[in-house]
Order: sequence, then C-alpha cells, then structure tokens
Amino acid sequence: MVKLSLIATAAFGLFFSSALAAPAKRSVGIKKITPTYDQWLATHNSTDKAPITGNINYGGGPLLMGQVNIYFIYYGNWPSGSGQSILENLPQYISSSTYFNIEKTYYQQLNGGSKQYVTGPVVYKGSINDNYSLGKSLADQDVVSVVTNHLNAGNLPTDTNAVYYLLTSSDVAETSGFCSQYCGYHNNFALNSNTDIKYSFVGDVSGCLSGCAPDNQNVSPNNNPGVDGMISIITHEMMEAISDPDPSSGWTDASGNENADKCAYVYGTENTLSNGAKWNIQVGSLKYLIQQNWNANIQGCQIGTGTVPTIASVIPTTTSSTTTKPTTTSTTTTTSTKTTSTKTTSTKTTTKPTHTPAGCTSGASQCLDSGNTGDYEVCQSGKWVAQSCGDGSICYQYGSDPYCF
Repeated sequence: MVKLSLIATAAFGLFFSSALAAPAKRSVGIKKITPTYDQWLATHNSTDKAPITGNINYGGGPLLMGQVNIYFIYYGNWPSGSGQSILENLPQYISSSTYFNIEKTYYQQLNGGSKQYVTGPVVYKGSINDNYSLGKSLADQDVVSVVTNHLNAGNLPTDTNAVYYLLTSSDVAETSGFCSQYCGYHNNFALNSNTDIKYSFVGDVSGCLSGCAPDNQNVSPNNNPGVDGMISIITHEMMEAISDPDPSSGWTDASGNENADKCAYVYGTENTLSNGAKWNIQVGSLKYLIQQNWNANIQGCQIGTGTVPTIASVIPTTTSSTTTKPTTTSTTTTTSTKTTSTKTTSTKTTTKPTHTPAGCTSGASQCLDSGNTGDYEVCQSGKWVAQSCGDGSICYQYGSDPYCF
C-alpha cells in the first residue's frame, strides 16, 4: 500500500531537484506501510491470507548493498527486561537464516552496469533510549525529528547504509494511523539537506494485536505478545528497506507493492508451542511468527530458501543507553514510505475531501475522486499539481491522507 505525502520543495532544495531529475524516482514522497490485517483484507477483497499476485520488477534505483547496519531507538517507557532481548535477537541472527536468502534474489543494476546482488549481512549495531523527547503523541514528521536529533547530537553515528528503527512503547501514539491503519512503516529522508537516511517506525502492538499480530492475540512465542507482534513488522520493513530503500525506485510490482507487502500475513505452516503460541521460524535461539517474503526468482512467497548461510551474526560489544531530550530543533522533510500491518475494528472510510480550486498549503495532498479514479494532487509552492497513482491503482482518502491501492 502506498501513502502519498508531499515533498516540500523549499525544505528539500537540492534533494528535491535531484529526485525530479531521476526518472526512476517519483516526485511525491512515498511512505511504505504494512496495513492492519482488516485493512489488508478489505483492500484486496479477500477473506483469507493469500499472496498478492503479479510479478515484482526492478525500477532502476539503488539498493542497500553489502553490510546493512541496524540501529534501535527505544522511545518512551522501555525499562530493562521489557522485551529488548526479543527484539535485538532478530537483527543479530537474521543473516544466518534461510529467510535472508530470499533477500539475496534482489539486485541493483545502475546506469546500465552489471547486476549486483544483495549479500548482507545485516549487523545490529546497538541502541539508545529516548525518554519521550517529543512527547507521547508523534506525527510522521516527529518520527523524522527524533532520528534527526539523535544523529545531529552524536548519540548515533550517521550511517547511509543503515536502517534506524524508532520503536515506541505501548503508551505512545503515532497519529497518522498506527494501530488503526498500519502497524509500521519505512521511509527515507535527507539529513541536513544532503545525506540520505533510511528509517522505520514500529510501535508496541499491545493495543492492536488483532490487527498487527492476528495469529497470536493472547499468547506469543516469547511470552510478550506486544513485543513478539513487532517482530514480523520489523522484519517486513527491513526486507523492504533493503530492496527498495528509496521508494519506489527499487523493487515493486505494478501496483507499487514491495516484496514484503506481497506476503503480508502469509505465514505458511505454523507450529504450536506448549503455551498455545504459533511460530514458524527460529532465528538464533528464539522462535518467532514472521510473515513470508517474496522471492524474486520464483515470483512467490517463501519462509526460506537454500541452505543456512555460514555468515556469523555480529553482536555489538556495547549498547549505549541514552535518555535525552534533544535541545536542538531540526527541520527535515521526509520522503515518505510506509510498511507494516495492524488490525482494527474501525470501518474503512473513503470520504471525498473538499477540493480546493486555488491556493493550498505546501505539504497537502488529496484524491480528486476518492474510490473512483487514480488521480490525486499535491500542493507545491502554494499551487495544486495533478498526479496519478498509475498502474490501474485507485486513490482512496483516509482523513487527510490519500492512498493508492
């Protein structure tokens, strides 16, 4: 699913100009989300978990090649022993699994050169804590600001071949639709106008287990349903951030779905533990329930392929814990991309917004005829600019946010 959001030209400067010049990139930022389970079913007119059909294709843009570093920002209330070991085990050992072999079916081929395949490994580099530096209610831009503030303060290294995860505790809200429309997302933004940073938002899903962890709502493999439910979402975003770090210039299908989108909520064979929890893969010493990923070679979903790699996981020797409220304010505009899943009991609405014929606020975007056409418009420099979802997709309006399906 693709959420549309405006790239403000004044804030992006050179970055925006280069994005327009590259034919593989869209002039509108795309935040890649994993929808909640019920949103996913409604979108695909399905009553069961099934892959999204259609081949995935390469769009000509760069991928995250070689070693991919992972950083966690624990935002909110994360006391010691509240699930960090469950979360950190995933990036420490995912490269040593047949699951990651699926990601190795993806390649980049820049400027007519030779194909370069994803190799990994994924390396967990450590974490910091953030004690509600921007409060308990975060907008999309706040997520970017938290990451930006910690990078500018030196709390985390600036790393262009990495994914920074903002992991929020259960008492933190992401106001653009966490738990009601999505479970998490990934995207990129320009740090200080010229450094491309990849990041992801994933929250504790304790408040929306039916939407984000539908098969383990009461029990979970590691006896922490809210945190266990984050694992599949973190994996989803990680695989997409590697194969499509600058959405949507990497690997997508004709409707804009990234690799993990095509297998959302598709788990394959599930095993049952003594506590009744479902699991389908062991990563390191822990069992998880993780959605399958799309294999570009066979054009289908798998939980793993090939033999177990010999790559050893790299565990950070030190994990810094910083509880800071940044004093500097950073203004950075995201190139939005969202991916993740959650289930909600709310009813899907497709309200057509009031069309503003002249004058607008930079950053706004809206469908022209929600639910009926793929046309939408984006406000640039105070004027509406017509756009199209393309590929036969339809634009749907959810509150102030338009989506292409």
